Amino acid sequence: MNWPRALLLAAGVGLARAAAAMPDDVPDRLFDFAPAGPGNPWVARLDGTEEIPVSELRAYAAAQRGGADPATLAPEARRALIADLVDEYLLVRAARAAGADTSPAFAGRMAHTRRMLLAELLVGRGVGAVARTPEDYAARLQRLRDAVFDACPIEVSNEAHARLVAALEPAGRALAARDGRAFAAETARLGSIVLARYPGGVVEARKLLVFALAVPESERPDAAQPAGLTQLLKELLLPELLADAARARGIEATREFRAKVIENENSLRRLFARDELLQETRRRSAVPAEAEVAAWFQAQRARYGAGVELAAVRARVESDLVEERCAQARAALLATLRRAHRIEIRDAAVAAEAGS
Repeated sequence: MNWPRALLLAAGVGLARAAAAMPDDVPDRLFDFAPAGPGNPWVARLDGTEEIPVSELRAYAAAQRGGADPATLAPEARRALIADLVDEYLLVRAARAAGADTSPAFAGRMAHTRRMLLAELLVGRGVGAVARTPEDYAARLQRLRDAVFDACPIEVSNEAHARLVAALEPAGRALAARDGRAFAAETARLGSIVLARYPGGVVEARKLLVFALAVPESERPDAAQPAGLTQLLKELLLPELLADAARARGIEATREFRAKVIENENSLRRLFARDELLQETRRRSAVPAEAEVAAWFQAQRARYGAGVELAAVRARVESDLVEERCAQARAALLATLRRAHRIEIRDAAVAAEAGS
């Protein structure tokens, strides 16, 4: 896929399509979700319809620019900050319209993120909001974890358990020796045998094997014993079970959850756009020409230290050069995207809102 070209082809429809897809009460933002209005005026508007309010600019400055207050910046610096924020919006919208959301990696990451967000909100409401001391928090959290896990019926296969226990020692030795081939062979011997069944699905023996060996040996429950196996299953399944409990309590339908999902989706789209631009740059010129590498090294010599020769840092220099090409490709892409949209910047709203 020619990513920059796909972004450009989608640029004309990306903004309208994205705006239409969002729930009315949760704006499609990147950093802040406060409603726009008289007390939160817009500082940028895209194509006459999508307004970016001052609260979003402040949140962007806090997250990306070291917490600088936009109201204290000189007018030209403030306009540049707003323009940079608009660039993030353009890139996110075009990335969505070009199909970033259809990537299996995107779907997998967001499924994991949704579970984590649901669990965090459940804990925040049921534990964090009522706990009075750190000790109270720890006790309430443990009770919540126990209650959620104990409410889930789990059926364990004795045969699969025996095979898991038999594989633990040789797989552990292979892992300690960093023998990837031997480790893969041990996990492959387990095949797809199901260790445990529960209402939400199944746990294969090899999945629990890998999970168990990721725990430091000094802290690892003894999987050969029923209590140890139960503890491992508990730690493996709790993120999913907590998310299910949060859904049962209606948390998935709340504005807070939806805002966090949108924030994470847009963050992931920005990362995807950057990674795809980098890969496209590398595909076009995987290995920079010798003359170009030497010229870059001479121009950036101070970056690599006095007296350092090119041969000693060649890999780093080539990597830095590709990163620079990627930055240039991003700048060129954004320049084209800006030309494809009507962008209004109203930096005076920042100072006016701060003085009100």
